[in-house]
Amino acid sequence: MFGELTTNRRIERFQIDEFSASIGISGGYNLVCECLLRFVGSDGAFITGEDHGQKFGLQEPCDAEAQIRKYILGETITAIELRDDSGDLTLRIDNGQLELICSSSGYENWQLYGPAFLCIGYGGRVKKS
Repeated sequence: MFGELTTNRRIERFQIDEFSASIGISGGYNLVCECLLRFVGSDGAFITGEDHGQKFGLQEPCDAEAQIRKYILGETITAIELRDDSGDLTLRIDNGQLELICSSSGYENWQLYGPAFLCIGYGGRVKKS
């Protein structure tokens, strides 16, 4: 069901805030990420949301938001992978993939909001012994 909602839709907006990132998807969907977010490009690019605003000995802070934006804005989501064991979500586009890596086994690490107040939240799994 999740893939049907977002596959073949375009990424229209991307923003990194202090504690989250937001991805606007055509059709009135908004994916909010409150965990590690990274872009891995087919050209070798590797950019994480955690790098945003960090200086790392550079002359100016890293603008991960602008770097990721240039790769994903206007791109069409071609495939989605949702790991049932961890809750990790991968959005594939022609020039790479955007990965939401769950960092908590109990917290809803990301949420998908859509038309008519649709909300799907997903967190990692706790293995029962």
